[in-house]
Parts: sequence; structure tokens; C-alpha cells
Amino acid sequence: MKNIIFFLSLILSSISFAQICNTQIYKEPVLIGRAGKSKLSYPVLELIKGKNANVYAITYQNAKYEFTDLKTITFTASDDELDLLYSFFEEGLYSDKDRSIDIGSNKINTSLYRKGFEMIFVSHSDGTEGYFMLNPKQLRLLFDKTVEK
Repeated sequence: MKNIIFFLSLILSSISFAQICNTQIYKEPVLIGRAGKSKLSYPVLELIKGKNANVYAITYQNAKYEFTDLKTITFTASDDELDLLYSFFEEGLYSDKDRSIDIGSNKINTSLYRKGFEMIFVSHSDGTEGYFMLNPKQLRLLFDKTVEK
């Protein structure tokens, strides 16, 4: 009888250490573009290729603070949708109107700081906010567009 209780308790205790869910293995992100030439330059646009959709991530240094505060915007998009996002940012460099767009679960507002320099404000889904700035050259580098000379 003691042996039966021992084996039952052994089986029950081994089951309690079993994995309860499947883990996901993410692929290494592919760098699309960086707004500066230094490896420490931000913002950075990266791609994580998925089976059904491409996931993009824009990581930026929140200019709201003096210390390092990196934030990331993730969203799924097709190549055409990514081009529309590029066009949205590009038009904001020369428009006096404040504009907004929803990207994933985040809201982005753009405002012209001065001609050819755009402030991009991000309201994240977790309630935090941040912003970064882009000029035309940085925008082209970020989206890996050829730089016009």
C-alpha cells in the first residue's frame, strides 16, 4: 500500500512541473533603416517576418526626457501600408497642419516644428507618451529610401 501511494504521489508531482503552454520563438529582427549613421542612432525601423504577416517595430529615443528612455511602436503592415506610413511622415515635413494616424494600438500625431523638421508624438496603448523628431534625410534613412543628392 505504501508503494502505491508513493508512486501516485511521484506521478502527481511530476505532472505539476509540466509545461502549460507552448512557447513562441521569434525570429531575429531584420534592420530596415536607422535615422543616423551611428549604431546608437534612433529611431530604428526593424522587420520581423511572420508566416501570415510582417511585423514592424519602430524604436525611438523619447525626447521628452534627458535620460535614455527607449520606446517601441509595433505594428503589422504590408509593403504598401509601410509606403503609406512613409508618405504620411514625408507629407508632415512640409504641412502646417497637425495630423494623426493609428498604427497598431498606438496613435501618432505629427506637427511641423519648422520647415523640414517634424515632431512625431506617440500615444502608446499602455497610456505612456513620447516623441521624436525627424528631418527629410533621417526619414529616408529610417525607411531605407535612397538619399537624394
